[in-house]
Amino acid sequence: MTEPNITRWKEGLNLNMIDPGVRELVRLLRAAGFNTCDSGDGSKAKDMECAVPYPMVAIQVEKKYFFQELDRLGAFMARQGYPDWTVEGNASPLGPALLVCYDYPSEGL
Repeated sequence: MTEPNITRWKEGLNLNMIDPGVRELVRLLRAAGFNTCDSGDGSKAKDMECAVPYPMVAIQVEKKYFFQELDRLGAFMARQGYPDWTVEGNASPLGPALLVCYDYPSEGL
């Protein structure tokens, strides 16, 4: 697989602007060539209409690499020691995306 915009993905990211609860994961994902495009640690859900109440990171992916990148992301998360995170893929009018979300244990909700 080629990584056509890897330089753009890594330039200009100010990790201090990323929520502390997902900052290290975003750094790791970017270093591995994933194009993260949205993230949050759940702390702003009460104050931001678009925020979700759990940690998540969204990743843009080219349509032709969707399944390949979904598999790569799942393997990456397991290798990095994130067993309680779910890896999902979805399609929207804006294009395909991958999503990693923290799965709270049911007794924690």
